[in-house]
Amino acid sequence: MMNLNKLYHTLGFSLGGLALVSLSSCSDDHFDIHGGAASASNTIWQNIEATPQLSSLTKILPRLRVYTDEYDHKRTMSYRDLLNSNQSFTFWAPVDGSYDSESILSQLDQVEKYRTAGDSVSAAKLEYNLGVQFVQNHMSRFNYESLSDKSEIRLFNGKVTPVDPANGTFNGVKLSAETPDVPSSNGVLHLLQGESPFSYNVFDYMESHPSLFSSVYGILSDPTIDKRTFYPEASTPGAMNSQGQMVYVDSVYLEQNELLDQSRATIKNEDSMFVALIPTDAAWTAAYAKVKKLFNYAPSYKYGYNNNGTTFPSTYNMEQKTASGVTLRDSLSDYNTKKTLLTSMYFSTSIFRERFTRDQTDEIVNYVRTADSVITTNGKVFYNPAFLEGQTGVVNPAFGGEYLKASNGIIFPMSTYNVAPEQSLMSDARKSIDLLYASNIGDVTGSQDDANNGAVTYLEEGTNLNDTIDVSMLESKSFRYFEANGAMNIYIPIKGLYSGNYRIKVQMLPTIVDIDNRWTDRDGNILEPRVSFQARLLLPDGTQLGTTDENGKITAQTSPRTYVDQKHVKYYTLWDKINIPYSFASLPSSVTESYPLLQIQIPSNFQREYNNLRGKTAHYGLCITKIWIEPVE
Repeated sequence: MMNLNKLYHTLGFSLGGLALVSLSSCSDDHFDIHGGAASASNTIWQNIEATPQLSSLTKILPRLRVYTDEYDHKRTMSYRDLLNSNQSFTFWAPVDGSYDSESILSQLDQVEKYRTAGDSVSAAKLEYNLGVQFVQNHMSRFNYESLSDKSEIRLFNGKVTPVDPANGTFNGVKLSAETPDVPSSNGVLHLLQGESPFSYNVFDYMESHPSLFSSVYGILSDPTIDKRTFYPEASTPGAMNSQGQMVYVDSVYLEQNELLDQSRATIKNEDSMFVALIPTDAAWTAAYAKVKKLFNYAPSYKYGYNNNGTTFPSTYNMEQKTASGVTLRDSLSDYNTKKTLLTSMYFSTSIFRERFTRDQTDEIVNYVRTADSVITTNGKVFYNPAFLEGQTGVVNPAFGGEYLKASNGIIFPMSTYNVAPEQSLMSDARKSIDLLYASNIGDVTGSQDDANNGAVTYLEEGTNLNDTIDVSMLESKSFRYFEANGAMNIYIPIKGLYSGNYRIKVQMLPTIVDIDNRWTDRDGNILEPRVSFQARLLLPDGTQLGTTDENGKITAQTSPRTYVDQKHVKYYTLWDKINIPYSFASLPSSVTESYPLLQIQIPSNFQREYNNLRGKTAHYGLCITKIWIEPVE
């Protein structure tokens, strides 16, 4: 289904903003008449002509055509014609000397030069921008003659602008004290003591400030990313030309931006409200280098894990060359680095925990600066570093700098990229793997329950719960029990990890939390079992990973042998900082089921602690609820 926002923009705001449709005129004879030959029976244009203080506008408006978008080269109607029609408008006209009319007239001269030279694209773009940023920024589709209270109104260019009749201001600019309003047959004309400031939306701000954002905007506006496709089904056909081709009376185009679409941030939409965290050109190189470390792809990947002990039978070569001559691993790393940066820059105020109105700029800024976390439009969680250290109310350094006000949000231009990926972009790698779900278990060997990958046990007071053990920290009073039958190995897939460092923990319960697992001697006396385990982390090719020492050297390491506490539910840290050298995030679509495996094991040489307790064989195993993965610096 076609995106309505794109259709709305493509049709030239035909639902209200730029539609050139006829509306009934509105005039009242009882209005007082102000200034010269201006009259309530005149149109807005006629009253502009009759007002001496607006002579500059009489030179500009006839020369400026009304475009529905910058690609619309067919329109011939000028803003003079539009304001002289029977459609209904409100126009706030800056008086002579209060704005740089000569600059506008000079740009109109440039439009004519472009057109004479045959450069219709440059002519249309400049003329369209003049119309949107100047004329449309002073007019509204509707007649606001009776507006008496402070309000926000939608301008012709789609911007939402404050009007305060009590204080006599429009978009912060004072109305003329001598002639504040001139009633007209098709609306009302207001005289302003200055130019209404044009406010760029977040996307346009990047385009209009190349000294700040040329790196980011250059990628977002790349024709391979930002596409405009003719949509014949929604266009109005005319007649065939001499070559037998259809000539459309009205052509409709679909606008698609691969990165903005994936970010789910409609930053061109004036109805939305965003906070944008955008690296400037000064920070781009550092930002790129920092994020690229997350996408260090291996020369090849084993894949195709099938949960039956054969692990990963297939191999994918990442050194193969792309059409541009670079290796696939380098091309994929470059693309995913840019994609991650440019799709994770936007935060919608609509999903903040607190509600804000558009004019609460200071409140919004304070919120993002001190919130425990804020979520991007594509689902990344940007944590406040202070919050992760147990503090609250401390300013997040990512939002600590100066900010800019856009028409649909607030921009933080980052001159230094002080975003820590492990506290933001890697948030989807900060995960809890719940072992109550069998789908989260890869394989189990040496278990009494091999066929079922362990058995889920639900604890109930008065039946099987050992009431000497506090299980209140559990989200549900349940666990998966892996009962060993000799040496036991549990393999747990750790999916979607970026290359980087991680802390890995496992939550376990005492073996005897279930009274059916309590150990007794032949006389029925309860014994405390000694159940221990260790863990390894394996790449798909079987390589064992390890910790990183102070010199950055990666050392293969099995986690220390750990005894299960038989009195408390606990998290056991397997590794405080283990390095994943290669990225398993955003692999090619043909590489399926490729990831590191966490191996939790009870080796055979541990068994002697469990058997022959005064002549009675004891059951032994592990009661596991979840695995916790946390990116670390």
